[in-house]
Parts: sequence; structure tokens; C-alpha cells
Amino acid sequence: MQTAPPVQTPPPVQTPPPAPLVIPDEPLAARRLDIEPRRSPWRLVILGIIFIASIAAGVRFDLLETIQTLIPPEAANAIAMLLDQPVATPEEDAVGTPRASDNAAANNAVVDDPVIDVAVVDDAAVDDTVVDDTAGDVAVFDDALVDDSTSEALVEDILVESFVEEGLPEETVADSFSTETLVEAEVEFVAMLPATLTVGLAASGQNASEVDLTIREGTGATTIDLVRMTNILESYTVLLEEVGFSGNRSPWEEGRYSIANSGYVTFEAGQNRARTTIFVPSDSQRDPDREITIQVREVDNAERALARIELKLEDDDQRTYEAGLPPNTIGFAEKQVFMREADPAVQIDVIRFKPTNTAVEVAYLVRDLSATAGEDYFPPGLKIIYFAPGQRSARILIPLVQDSELEADEAFQLELLSNARRIDPDIYQRITVMIRDDD
Repeated sequence: MQTAPPVQTPPPVQTPPPAPLVIPDEPLAARRLDIEPRRSPWRLVILGIIFIASIAAGVRFDLLETIQTLIPPEAANAIAMLLDQPVATPEEDAVGTPRASDNAAANNAVVDDPVIDVAVVDDAAVDDTVVDDTAGDVAVFDDALVDDSTSEALVEDILVESFVEEGLPEETVADSFSTETLVEAEVEFVAMLPATLTVGLAASGQNASEVDLTIREGTGATTIDLVRMTNILESYTVLLEEVGFSGNRSPWEEGRYSIANSGYVTFEAGQNRARTTIFVPSDSQRDPDREITIQVREVDNAERALARIELKLEDDDQRTYEAGLPPNTIGFAEKQVFMREADPAVQIDVIRFKPTNTAVEVAYLVRDLSATAGEDYFPPGLKIIYFAPGQRSARILIPLVQDSELEADEAFQLELLSNARRIDPDIYQRITVMIRDDD
């Protein structure tokens, strides 16, 4: 008989003892309980220092002026130099060299002229100088902001010091530098003024160009630019001379106009443009308009014409007088002319004031005074003056007789057959021609 094996009872389950309660520190507990930690007082101190420093940087220039007025200059300069020092000393790396970022920050320092007496500017910084007058009196030197008066003073000091080192007096150097600068600026300004007329000079083998120019009396100086195309590397002189005119006498000799330097114009070597002026003075006399031909030629070659200027001189007094007259009023331009017996003919100008677009005819008479027609002069056969539509002036040409006899001065007269004198007594309806004996 077998005996039943004994029943094995499982061992009891042992429960581990509870872990000791660990109380975390206050910051960890605060984070778990979403409680804001207490701020460190040093943070407030640092923020206050930064805020005070930013305000000081904004009012630093006014602060310096206030310090200079309250304390001696030596102490003010010392305080200003302290204010210009960097806030923090640049940290050094392992070998004792300042970091590159610190050097870049130092290059962006603000310089103030009343504090610093000497400034050292890098050559590259001078080449990169940018001056902006419209943005305020500020000059930028390689990312450095400098007051405009400071930059001018520094440049002037550097220039004067460089000349003084060579043995020149400081006052002489400063005066000569400013004078040369002003003269050069004035020359450049005059050269920039546009000319009234530009005349191109003909090259060798080319025909002379012709240009028209009208100047009214009393307008002052009229500028003319002459331009050459050849021999630019050589010095070259040309002459402007009167070669033709209307009327009986040269307007140049009468003083109706003048040319600067008596008409001589010189091109310097390398200069292709030279300037001259024509001046027409004003007077209170009613003079006829004059037509003049001015030729530009070489000084050493009178046959070499380079250009021609057809100049018309308008009388301002005649224009003022004409404004009150009715249209198509006809009269002589002058009341008396003087001729020499050796002159081939006398030219008499007749003016139609305020001409319209219609044709006008007027007859005239020739009357002997002390001269005799056929012996001293030859009167025209048809004594009628014809004006085309819009035509303002006409001319009567009367030949003179040249002889070798000794005789007194002689005269004859022309008279217009019109009613213009009834309109205005100042209109010249008669003109007297005086012939002076050359013998």
C-alpha cells in the first residue's frame, strides 16, 4: 500500500518594504507644482545697469557739454575719455589675443571732435569715405560716425601738419590751400555755364560754316564757344574780324559792339574748345538795326576762313519807340549821314515799322542843297521804294562822284512822300547826305 505524497504548501509572497519618501528640493517641487520660482536679485541689478547705460549713451554728447561747463577743462577731458572707453574689456583666448569680434566692435566706436585731438585713420578707411550732407551734418569713415565739423577739422590738421613738417609756416599753408580751392571751384563753375552760340571751325579742305546770331542792344555779354577738330595737341590762335556791314560806317568803329581781347582767341595745347564774348552796350539814341558779317580766320593767314557769323544788332530804343506807332509806318532810319568823297556810294536805309503781310510802295524826292546831281552824285532814275509782304527794311543806293578838285563840303537831301510825319513828328521823313571833300 502506497502512501500519498505530502502536499507542498507554496511559500508566502514577501512584499518589499515601502521606499522611503524623498522630498525634492524647492525648485524641482516648484516646477512640478507649476509654482514660479523666486527671481534672483542679481538679474534686476544687471537689467538696471543696462538701462542706465543705454540712457547715458543717448545723452552722452549733452552730458559732455554740461560737464565741460561745470568743471575745469582738464577734468572734463578725463571724464570724457572715460566715457569713450569700451564698457567691457575684450576677453582673451588661450594665447592672450583679443577675439576678432571684439576688434570689430572696437572699430565701430563713435568719435567726438571736442574730446579727441588726434585721430588716426586707416588708408583703406579714407578711400571708403562717404559724405552725405542731406542726411545731416554727418560723415561716415569706414562705418564710424563722425561729426561733419570734426572731419573737416581733422583733415585740415593733417594737411597743415604734413606741410609744417616740410618747413612751411602753418599760416601760409592754410591760406594758400583755401585760396587755391576757391579759385579752382570758380573756374569750374564758369566753364559749366552754357554758351549762347557754338561755332565749329572748318578743318583743312572744308568750307567755312555760317551761323546766325541776333543780339539786342543792352543785353550785355553774349558768349560764343569755338570748337576745333584738328591739331588739338598744339596751341592755336584765331581772330574774329568784321568783314562786312550794313550802313555807311563800321559798327565796330562806331562802338556799337566789341569783341573780347580785340577778337583774338587762343586754344591751349590739348584744348578743343575756347570761349569769347561779344558785348553790345546800350544808349538812349534811336539807331537803325545793323547787319554785320564776322569772319573767324587764322591769325597768320587772312585767306583761311574757318567760320562766318552773321550778326544782327537790334536797337532797343527803336523797338520801344515803335511800340506806339500804327502798322506800316515808313521813315528813314537816320536824319543825317556823313560820307567821304572817296566813298563809292551812300547807302540810305528806310524802315517800315510794324510790317504786315501786305506789299507797300512809297515814293521819294531828291533835292540838291550844295551838291549838284550828275556832278557830285547820281540820283536813282525810279524814285520808288518797294516793300514785300512782311519786309521791314529797304535800302536806297546812290553813287558818288570822285574828283581831285579842292572844294567845300556838299550836301543833298531825300524826302519821303507819305503821311507818316502827320502821325508822329519824330519819324524821319527827310534825310540829309553830307559829302566831305578829301582833297
